[in-house]
Amino acid sequence: MKKNNVFQTPRFFCDIYCFEPGQEQKGHIHGEQDKVYLVLEGQGTFQVGSEKQECWVQGRGPWRRPEKSTA
Repeated sequence: MKKNNVFQTPRFFCDIYCFEPGQEQKGHIHGEQDKVYLVLEGQGTFQVGSEKQECWVQGRGPWRRPEKSTA
């Protein structure tokens, strides 16, 4: 994993991460800061608390997998 900080304020981080397939970032907390992740190539699984979301790139932008129907 390679991390490059672009800028940050007391409330927001803007970093660029480069991951090889299978690499992951350790879970951590940012307190009162916001952090946005944008997948440019490949896919990733993101977790906030106990909620996980998978995101992948298809065509021109990132997409989330649709919620599974319980019906």
